[in-house]
Amino acid sequence: MSEPLAPGQVTPRLRKLCEEVVLAFWGALRVTRYHKTDNEAVLNALRHLRALLGELFEAQIDVSILHYGGDFYVNEVRLRSTSALMETYNAFAVHLRDRRISGLRFAFQLNLDALSRLIALMSEVRSAGTPLRVHDIDRELNLAGIRGIELVPFIGDEYQDLPEVDAITFTRQAYFRAVHLAHETYARARERRPIELRRVTRVVQAFVDVVLGDDPTTRNLLVLFTRIKNWHGYLANHAVNTSVLAVAFGRELGLNREMLRELGTAAFLADLGSASVPAEILEAAAPLTLEQRQQLADHPLRGVTAISSRQRLSRLAIETALASGLHHRHLDGGGYPAGLPLPKGIYHHVIALCDRYDALTTPRPYRPEPLTPSAALVELIVLSGLALHPVVVRAFALWIRSLPEAKVVVTTGGEVGVATHG
Repeated sequence: MSEPLAPGQVTPRLRKLCEEVVLAFWGALRVTRYHKTDNEAVLNALRHLRALLGELFEAQIDVSILHYGGDFYVNEVRLRSTSALMETYNAFAVHLRDRRISGLRFAFQLNLDALSRLIALMSEVRSAGTPLRVHDIDRELNLAGIRGIELVPFIGDEYQDLPEVDAITFTRQAYFRAVHLAHETYARARERRPIELRRVTRVVQAFVDVVLGDDPTTRNLLVLFTRIKNWHGYLANHAVNTSVLAVAFGRELGLNREMLRELGTAAFLADLGSASVPAEILEAAAPLTLEQRQQLADHPLRGVTAISSRQRLSRLAIETALASGLHHRHLDGGGYPAGLPLPKGIYHHVIALCDRYDALTTPRPYRPEPLTPSAALVELIVLSGLALHPVVVRAFALWIRSLPEAKVVVTTGGEVGVATHG
């Protein structure tokens, strides 16, 4: 049995799988030119393509196939045109360009019928010899009720031709997909099912890609999304917001890509133990009883159990479990769980600060009116040297004040976004 794919690492096995996906996609398109979709040769090609996509979905939260700059990209893997593959890649690229398509993104694994319909539409040629174009294919997919496929309109032959809106769309999707996964993850923890650490790592990797990018607009936008608060979905939103803040702040501290991925994953799962705390305690407006306070104080260790259960003891799993268990421990020895030493390194200090900042700026039953960002910073400064590391607090305050002012807006269509003021 082969080793599972490692998210964020371009291994030889991953590169080979991505290459096979592109070849299988082109193979399915080519055989559909000559046979109807119910032909056994077409069905075999579709089954092969679906099986390969399924392998990618085991390690990726979504799958994209893009062509620009003369190369194919499957998610983050760049497939260069070798002499052996050049003819095939070029033929596939021409096929896409004739339909004004630069690529496709799959939000989830398609069933065989949906995949068959997609391939048929991408192969269809009208009576005048004109193929269906991107918007025609998109419309037909919608009419057929097929969801989970995003066609990327033709964006040119060079990387720099990518429109700015594409980066903004990627950033928005990264945030809201993470919220969706957080809801799933907390549900799994509540039901005592194993946590899918690889999927969490994948969404965090999207945050890392954004904050390490060259565009400050999308970097700031990702952080500003953390001002979107959800009273009734607090745990999921808080997990994502803490992760985003930790990754973006970690970049300011000079952490490298691997460290940011570890930090963001640990922050995402830091409060996972709260899933086992009764809702009447988490949502209590009145002061908690002694017994209730003890249940709340036990949640970090429950998080350690949830994270480490059925996980391979990788460095990431260990770092994540430590952050979950100890991010409520204070610099001065206070906090909970009592009697445990602080872990070495900076992850704990960053997560403790980002966790508290998001909590302070979020409405809660016991504090319906949240603190403003400025008031929350004052609170953090008061805790500097006691609960929080003073150097980390100072660096965080300088960074968060540099962000543009913004407010959360809801469009007439019901979409949620952030409006900036500078």
